[in-house]
Amino acid sequence: MRKKSLIRRLIPWIITLVIIGVLVYLGFQIYGREKTVHDRTPEISYNNYEEEKAPHLVMENDDLLFDLDPTTTTFQITEKANGRVWYSNPPEADKDPIARAQYKEEL
Repeated sequence: MRKKSLIRRLIPWIITLVIIGVLVYLGFQIYGREKTVHDRTPEISYNNYEEEKAPHLVMENDDLLFDLDPTTTTFQITEKANGRVWYSNPPEADKDPIARAQYKEEL
């Protein structure tokens, strides 16, 4: 009879110790990780886009064609199936009668 009462008294302590152990373990898992610092510096290259006739950058897949003019950084995307074209800037934006002058300059 004495043995049973001792086990009953220890069960709450054992449960408490298990909970504390789990919390300590999770704390080390979350906050104990070393923060990694990448020593690699990204390589940045600059191309000379000042040339008057720099070649266009063209990329395509089965559905789309992307054409970038590096001198103006304007581009167009053409859907090959139906010929539909999306422009980064409206074509002939400087002749748009509705657009304000300041916006025409920005385009």
